[in-house]
Amino acid sequence: MKSTLLLLFSTLFFSILLPAQNRFQKAIGGVSDDKAYSLVQTRDKGFIMGGYSYSQGIGGSDCYLLKTDSNGVFLWGKTYGGPRDDEGYIVQQTADDGYIFCGYTKSFGAGAYDVYLIRTDPNGDTLWTKTYGGPLDDFGNAMQQTADGGFIIGGYTVSYSYNVDSGNAYILKLDAGGNLQWSRTFSGPNEITDVYAIAQTPDHGYAMTGYSNAFGEPNGDAFLAKTDSLGIVQYIRTYGFKGYDWGNAIIPTPDGGYMIGGTYSTDSTSADLDVYLIKTNTLGDTLFTKTYGGVASDFCQSMVPTPGGGFALVGYTRSFGNGNYDALFMQTNATGDTLKTRTYGGTDDDEANSVVVCSDGTYAMAGFANSFGAGAADVLVIKTDGSPDCNTHSFSAPRKHSTSVVGSHTASVSASTPTITSRTHTTILPVGQEINPCDNIGIAPLKEVQTTVALFPNPSSGSCMLAFANPKITDYLITVSDILGKQVLSFNFKGKSQYENQLLNLADLTSGVYFIHLVSGDYRTSVKVVLEKK
Repeated sequence: MKSTLLLLFSTLFFSILLPAQNRFQKAIGGVSDDKAYSLVQTRDKGFIMGGYSYSQGIGGSDCYLLKTDSNGVFLWGKTYGGPRDDEGYIVQQTADDGYIFCGYTKSFGAGAYDVYLIRTDPNGDTLWTKTYGGPLDDFGNAMQQTADGGFIIGGYTVSYSYNVDSGNAYILKLDAGGNLQWSRTFSGPNEITDVYAIAQTPDHGYAMTGYSNAFGEPNGDAFLAKTDSLGIVQYIRTYGFKGYDWGNAIIPTPDGGYMIGGTYSTDSTSADLDVYLIKTNTLGDTLFTKTYGGVASDFCQSMVPTPGGGFALVGYTRSFGNGNYDALFMQTNATGDTLKTRTYGGTDDDEANSVVVCSDGTYAMAGFANSFGAGAADVLVIKTDGSPDCNTHSFSAPRKHSTSVVGSHTASVSASTPTITSRTHTTILPVGQEINPCDNIGIAPLKEVQTTVALFPNPSSGSCMLAFANPKITDYLITVSDILGKQVLSFNFKGKSQYENQLLNLADLTSGVYFIHLVSGDYRTSVKVVLEKK
């Protein structure tokens, strides 16, 4: 049992503290996988992270809460679960400075997997736990505290779906004590609808997003479902293209509409995925949709509004950065134009799953790192103002105006009465030690090649001049892609001087928006051109 290993447990950190701002990067974990999917800045300016751990606990994976101070220094970690797999995905601080923690459990409950809700005091000690579900699989993916002091949970159910080969969106409304007030399901008869994010709206109803192949394209689309205060569906909208598309975050905006952050497939194969932003009005009709990414796949996991009216997004990218997948940070204005883009990571897979705006105006994100730490994957927490750090890479993410197929749909809605059980188990993890690995983890430095790019005329009728500084006299691969990321032109450019000019012949392309990419080794920059054929 993993609990017998507690005295042998050592938590490995990596960190860098920068004096100009309160910034740090840390990895926290044991010998096996430890991952964070949710992050909150607590009222004491510290941080609470929720996820799951294979390093500690009773058996399989256990739900994992981890508390740090404002500098990311580990204060305590606790696991919750039984002998089988238990995973946590969303944590929030409650009015009494305790925590509410939601996920799913296979150790307890009525069926295979059940929704799992854990209520703790400020020290992470369990006050109560409850499970919700039926005889088959039921998952809790999203949660928010509601205006009445209770909770709304969104997820996925097989127990209350049309048949065992499908799965329905699952919404549960609870009071402050975790007692069920109502539950709702909706989907199609033989399809899947899964809620990944949920938010209470100003009219005390609920808006949610996720993945569904019940209403839009056969491969599945991102969706927006709006309900009243009792969970009755008022409308459903879908957004996407021919491949798999989904929403991972939803924010009600001041104009009464919504901003959805997610992932978009550029074609029917889903081989190339991009970060996806969808802005809607109050009825879910699109005001704009935008995608961001490179030649490989890029994912959005979390999004928050920023004080200036824009948005901060995190996820992971294979198009940019130092390794396989790197943690991704993007900041946009209100209309989706990028203000900052950064990656964080080493040579292995590193991901960011949650982001918050801190009280001092900086950003904090949490996820997991395979490049650093003690085990296969360790909890990764970063606090940054977006400036370059020791393992940070800046890049230019091409912004594409995507062609979204938008649909309006009517869903069958049913009420369910899940079995509710209470179970409690807590394992207290000891404090580990802290080291600074920025001297020894082999992180690639920021790229020395910096290129200033100009393009004229723009808009162009068929040809244009690409001018750029090339201080290292470096060779480049120059490619042109359309708004969906499809490469339409490619050639090699041999550097000759510190200031280069290259005539681009775009006469064979149709009118539209294109992106010109300059690639040299690990460095990449892009510029947009509007082609207006006469």
